[in-house]
Amino acid sequence: MGPGLFNFGTFMAHSLDFVGHALRAPLGKEVTMHILVLGGSPKGESSLTLRYVRFLALKFPEHSFEELHVATSIRTLERDGDALEALAAKVQAADAVIFAFPLYVCLVHADYKRFFELVEERGLMEAFSGKPALLLSSSVHWFDHTALEYVRGMAEDWGMGICGVYSAAMRDLTKAEERARIESFGRIAFKRAASGELPHRETAPRPAWDYAYTPRGGGVPVASGGLKLLIVTDGAPGSGIRAMAERFQTLFDGTSELVDLNVLPMKGGCQGCIRCGLDNQCIYGDSDGVKAVYREKLRQADIVVWAYAIRDRYWSARAKTFIDRRFLDTHQPNAVGKQVVYLVSGPLSDHANLRQIMVGMEEFGGGHLAAVVTDESRDAVVIDGAIRGAVERAVECHQAGYEAPRTFLGVAGAKIFRDEIWGPLRFPFVGDHRYYKAHGLYDFPQRQWGIRLKNTLLRALVLLPPVRRAILADMKSHMVQPLDGVLASLRRPDGGS
Repeated sequence: MGPGLFNFGTFMAHSLDFVGHALRAPLGKEVTMHILVLGGSPKGESSLTLRYVRFLALKFPEHSFEELHVATSIRTLERDGDALEALAAKVQAADAVIFAFPLYVCLVHADYKRFFELVEERGLMEAFSGKPALLLSSSVHWFDHTALEYVRGMAEDWGMGICGVYSAAMRDLTKAEERARIESFGRIAFKRAASGELPHRETAPRPAWDYAYTPRGGGVPVASGGLKLLIVTDGAPGSGIRAMAERFQTLFDGTSELVDLNVLPMKGGCQGCIRCGLDNQCIYGDSDGVKAVYREKLRQADIVVWAYAIRDRYWSARAKTFIDRRFLDTHQPNAVGKQVVYLVSGPLSDHANLRQIMVGMEEFGGGHLAAVVTDESRDAVVIDGAIRGAVERAVECHQAGYEAPRTFLGVAGAKIFRDEIWGPLRFPFVGDHRYYKAHGLYDFPQRQWGIRLKNTLLRALVLLPPVRRAILADMKSHMVQPLDGVLASLRRPDGGS
């Protein structure tokens, strides 16, 4: 067995025969496909996601499946051009491709992200063009939609047709009803892939971008009152995004530090080992510079600036490696009380998916997204003014103690982790459980005894016809009554406010 290839004959000979195989609906004339699976897990052979692919292989033995562990082979693919060419040749020879990947911080793993970059750097997109593709992810459904949208966009940029998208929860394969669901997915998706007709693309093409910001200079620094600023950037010296970061730093009169991810020691990306789950100690420990940024520099900062250039449909793989490594804090907010600013080089307005990731990340992280500045205007004067405005807003919001209310992205995301950590993920994420208990994050509605009592009484009273008629007659006023009471208490005697 090669390092990147799984022998399905051996696997199937020693696997359980899943119930229901004989009940599968016929495809009509059977079409045999050779399906290439591009695995995106840093755990390689131990990938949970690949178990779903192997389930499909058992259910549809008329097709042959070949697995390539792309994420774990990324260093070889970077160094060895022949290895990447050989992979592209396998893609070209395949009848269909499955992108199979776990979720890592709203996206794919950094090493899988690097694979997408390599394909474009070496100009190998033609090998993918015209191929039917399936997307299969596994997660706890926290921002799985943004990861799937990223891969869809990249595949469609390369001329592929997406014949099926499946987002599996981590434990779905253990449930009979979910096994039936994924089997139905496979039947429909494989039939579509074998039809020879590719679905139309659903994502907009990426716009070209070639602007590099050069500041005009000048301007009095914004008084910060002694606040501390941390800037993290993937921009190399001389790049437009680095100039934006340095301009922000120049306009801030407090203590500041700029962390350049290009020179920050990073031994590798998140390994998915979950060693951090017990006590939030990463397997890398103090062996590189990542822990110090998250545990010391970030915690001490009052204002945090993430300064990144858009690379394809996200940031660079280097930036993603750093972002994945934030998992040393596992599912705990790590920016509570911080004012956060994004400086972005590239057409952010054309990347709604990326914008959604930015907002969701900060709302879950506990920080307040004070400003987002891009260089889309291509006007240095306008960008200068926008950066200064971002400095002013971040300082003002910090001094006022202002944090905007969370939207669905933050509220829903927090509830997913609340329920998962309380239940099936309490082990191995013991550190999360301690944090959630200590910070009151187990805010389950069934613990709100007053509301439960009120609802019980009202449910009983509404069964009485006179009460029911009275409530329904003026439901709108009942809804605003508590708020009107607050407003009434704030009005002056003369009727003013």
